[in-house]
Amino acid sequence: MVIQVLHNRECNFWQITWKMVEQMIAEQNLDVRLEEVLVVDDADAAKYRFAGSPQVTINGQDIDPEAGRVTNFHASGCRPYFYKGEHSDYPPRAMLEEVMRG
Repeated sequence: MVIQVLHNRECNFWQITWKMVEQMIAEQNLDVRLEEVLVVDDADAAKYRFAGSPQVTINGQDIDPEAGRVTNFHASGCRPYFYKGEHSDYPPRAMLEEVMRG
């Protein structure tokens, strides 16, 4: 499994996300390659289908089903997450756990 945490320079919530993902990998003793990806410009944003920072993908798929609705990719901006009626500035742990369980 490959997990990527994509982010831009403006939004620092990726650091919380990175630490949370690292902790989950250790707790579950998962065989995972964890990668950090810095999205520096709109060309990168288009390449990675970057829907805002932070973005987590597992084997190339965004963990947020709503991300598929994004069609205009930009390197700037923080990304809100909405999960089970709650708002967060980064992916909630419960969302990550649900996706990682498959």
